[in-house]
Amino acid sequence: MKTRTLVRICALLLALVSAAGLCACSNRPGISVDSEASSSPEGTVSGQPSDGSASDSVVTDPSVTPDPSNPSDPSVVKPVSPSEDPSVSKDEPTPTPSPVEPTPTPTPTPTPTPVEPIETVQVAASSVRHVFTHCLINNPAKGCGTASGALDIDCLTVSEFEKLLQSLYDNNFVLIDINDMYVVDANGKAKLADSVTVPKGKKPLVISIDDVVYDPRKKDEGMIHRLVISNGTIMGEIDNANGTTTLTDGEVFPLLEKFLKTHPDFSYNGAKVTLALTGFAGILGYRTDEQYADQGIDVAKEREKAMVVVNWLKENGYNFACHSYSHANYTTCALSRVQRDVDMWNRNVKPLIGETKVFVYPYGAFTYYGTEKHDLLVENGFVMFCGTSQLNTVWNNKHPKNGGVASGTGSIYLERFTLTGQTLRMYGSKASFIEYYTTVLGQSEEAALKAYNKRYAEYRKNMEEYCIPENTYDHDNRYYKILPDT
Repeated sequence: MKTRTLVRICALLLALVSAAGLCACSNRPGISVDSEASSSPEGTVSGQPSDGSASDSVVTDPSVTPDPSNPSDPSVVKPVSPSEDPSVSKDEPTPTPSPVEPTPTPTPTPTPTPVEPIETVQVAASSVRHVFTHCLINNPAKGCGTASGALDIDCLTVSEFEKLLQSLYDNNFVLIDINDMYVVDANGKAKLADSVTVPKGKKPLVISIDDVVYDPRKKDEGMIHRLVISNGTIMGEIDNANGTTTLTDGEVFPLLEKFLKTHPDFSYNGAKVTLALTGFAGILGYRTDEQYADQGIDVAKEREKAMVVVNWLKENGYNFACHSYSHANYTTCALSRVQRDVDMWNRNVKPLIGETKVFVYPYGAFTYYGTEKHDLLVENGFVMFCGTSQLNTVWNNKHPKNGGVASGTGSIYLERFTLTGQTLRMYGSKASFIEYYTTVLGQSEEAALKAYNKRYAEYRKNMEEYCIPENTYDHDNRYYKILPDT
């Protein structure tokens, strides 16, 4: 009796201990006990973490050794899939795993295409051709549309300059820097360089543009009013009557920049053209001369604006020449006039553009070696002296007077071939040549015929090296036409 009572008490205690163990398991974090597990034929207890993925936690009876080979063995514990687990809503979609970003394949660095070096040759500096014109007629209706057109003689129109550029390119010319034509020794004495470098098959060319001033007295005669830098390039600017301004590419420098975009081999080493400046009306369309302070103009501000253009031009292959300060005829003017010109140039222009060793004579009127006027120019650093003609001539350490007999002058003289409305028309036909001499110059017909016999054939041949005059001439916009020979 006592023994039976003791057994019952032990059984009761074991039952209580077993129940306490189950309650402790049900309170462990992350574990949920299936209330139907005890009646499950497979005897499993499964748990679901809060994110809905299958749990790795499974509770088994440690006293039972499972037999995996017997699927009916109640001690074999099988994980419950989400689709079988009644605690997972069947309406909730199974999470899609986040895609794994593929490791990018490095892009191979392309092998740069080797730049073919330009094959160059040395040619005699004396073979350099130098042509010049003036700033262009932007508006032919004002500049050359009537008999009194102010620019018709001295200037080219926009279309003429564009055709000239194409003709020069087609004739295998390439632009070089005029400063490559000479060398200066330690004593400051210059001589023509032995040679200049050009790409093989090309001929060296210098272009100079005179009077890049835009004199306000000519404001309504068909030219632009100033040069400006807009969107990183050079443009012309025109003042309108209503106070606004208009940008235009109808000037030498914007047209050259545009041409070089499609014909970059027209320039060697980035060389462009030479701007020949005076100073009496400022430079580049800005009233930079000291005299304008008396007219209420802020000269300092004008100089700041001009310097923006000057710096751009220098950075882009252009260079400058002195065309005197006052545009005087240096062959006939007094020494005092040359002295004043030099002084005013040094005060008003040189601080803006820097030093230049190139002097371009107004009207092509030379000073000659051995004269005080020429010595004054040499003392101020000029070594290359440029005239105008229909010749292609360079005098190395000589001067053009009397055939160029002086040697060791330290000065280089060269002619610049003139390309203007006048010269295109004159050498376009015999009839136009005679008409110019008789009507414009007032010569007799006999004198005109004599000049024709002496000059026309040679000068026409020289011009054809650059362009065909009648094909270049702007017949549509000019008042005067090239006359047909009858």
